[in-house]
Amino acid sequence: MGKVVPGPGYIGPEVVICGFGTKVRKVMAVVGAEYEVQPLNPRKKKHRGRRCVILGFVRDDNGWAYRAVVRFLDNNRQGRVDIADLKADGLTEEE
Repeated sequence: MGKVVPGPGYIGPEVVICGFGTKVRKVMAVVGAEYEVQPLNPRKKKHRGRRCVILGFVRDDNGWAYRAVVRFLDNNRQGRVDIADLKADGLTEEE
């Protein structure tokens, strides 16, 4: 994968810490990086197992990113995924 050049207004990687039950995950979301959708909640089935690349972030009123705008690699379509549901080698820590 080539070098990612962020667009105007890019702040940097987003770090999200989330948990479900006793499971805890820390995700560093970087624009242009490849992830797999693996929610901690076993009942959450939407997009599970799909590979994607982050294009941008959806932010709340305070400026915190809570969802990622992604392009899925299997059909090249765009979608939105909770950042906490993303998993990648080297960018995700699980406890």
